[in-house]
Amino acid sequence: MGTLHEQENEEKLREVKQYAYKNEWSLNGLIPDSELKYPHPIATRPRLGARIMVRSYIRRYIKGLYFELGDWLENSRLRCSNLLLFSTIYSEDYMTQFLDELLVALYKVVIDKSNKLIGDNIKTTLRLIGRYCKPSAYQELIISAMRNEVAAFYTYTQPGAIKTFGYLFWGAIELLPELKYFGKVDDLLKAFVKAVDDVVVHGLDIQLATLLIDTVEEIMDAFMIKRREKDIDFKDFLAPHLYSILIMTIRAQGVFNAFKLDNKEDPDTIIDSKKQCKKILMCLTELSGCEGQTYLQTQLPTIITEYYAKQPVEHIGTWTIMSDKWRMFYAIFDQVNAKDMQMELIKIEADKPTEMKQVEITTHLSPLEEEVKQLAINPPLDDKPNNFFEELDADIMVHPKEFIANKPNGSIPEHSGSDEEDPKEQEDPVVGDVPEGEKPAEIENEDKENEV
Repeated sequence: MGTLHEQENEEKLREVKQYAYKNEWSLNGLIPDSELKYPHPIATRPRLGARIMVRSYIRRYIKGLYFELGDWLENSRLRCSNLLLFSTIYSEDYMTQFLDELLVALYKVVIDKSNKLIGDNIKTTLRLIGRYCKPSAYQELIISAMRNEVAAFYTYTQPGAIKTFGYLFWGAIELLPELKYFGKVDDLLKAFVKAVDDVVVHGLDIQLATLLIDTVEEIMDAFMIKRREKDIDFKDFLAPHLYSILIMTIRAQGVFNAFKLDNKEDPDTIIDSKKQCKKILMCLTELSGCEGQTYLQTQLPTIITEYYAKQPVEHIGTWTIMSDKWRMFYAIFDQVNAKDMQMELIKIEADKPTEMKQVEITTHLSPLEEEVKQLAINPPLDDKPNNFFEELDADIMVHPKEFIANKPNGSIPEHSGSDEEDPKEQEDPVVGDVPEGEKPAEIENEDKENEV
């Protein structure tokens, strides 16, 4: 059919053939057709007449595919995905004009795991779109969807956009032969990392974390294939992004640890996602060029300082076992040796200025709480042991108000710094109705503790 179309339209196609027009996605002819890979049964690039003929018809049915991709009949969705795949193979960069509506339609299908054949067709279609279309053509569309700024009324927009990005990025770098050509995807990768840092990681749940790890693994696999096949060193190119990718991987693994922290067994899907996290960390180590230790170990002091050492103590005291900071710390501890973690904490504590080591308990302290704070920061210098300070539980250093509220008489006896006690300060309030001449059991117990 392609040959027949060329014969019937020889005059129209003569100029294209004579001038040997080369597409921009092939780096203006640098990538020969023999290096292009296609899904079965397509073995080589379709001839010019076939490509032009499909392009002339695709506009008539492309919008019908948007609706049929969401059909409730599985067979209809499968035939639709096949038609879309081979239409993309023949249309190539002509698909650019349909991306705004096409991507939104694909966001729902790409996260649907009910049919593997449909999933494979959509995956291959998105990789081909990434290969043929300029990154600038879909960058704003995909990043806006990840930020929930486009089609936000659909619940599948953000998850689908996250999953879609990995396939598009794979296709975008598939044909790049040397490091100097990777500048075309630099802005795309920067926009992705920034969108994840600004929006995605702050609302991670099991679904988003799983899709994010799938996408990061797709990106890492694409770079690793180029590194092994073309022997390209990505150390300098990826240096600005490696730390951000490390953080999003750790935070996603922290979400996966929710079952373990709740004393439940991990489902098979969570076990697979954790294996993906470990694979990503290994890829980061190889791509960063680290020797003798993992990339996570090299960044451990930075992570602890940024996310934990600078946190006020009153904020840390409010963390629950399911808070993102605690789950992130637990995820780090899963990946590094306990001894290495302890040594890094010691180094960070030793490097902190003296004024930072003084713990600020709260911003607004009562006179009684202020005295407790001063005792914690500047204990008495006399040779006698400070019995009052030793009796205080460690919780008072973090939650002084709760400690005071739990005392039977609602207050803490003041300490004068000497063994002599003022009789006035030992007057106990009467609690409840007790017989004259007797003391409540709580007050008697306190008197015994004071004597000891």
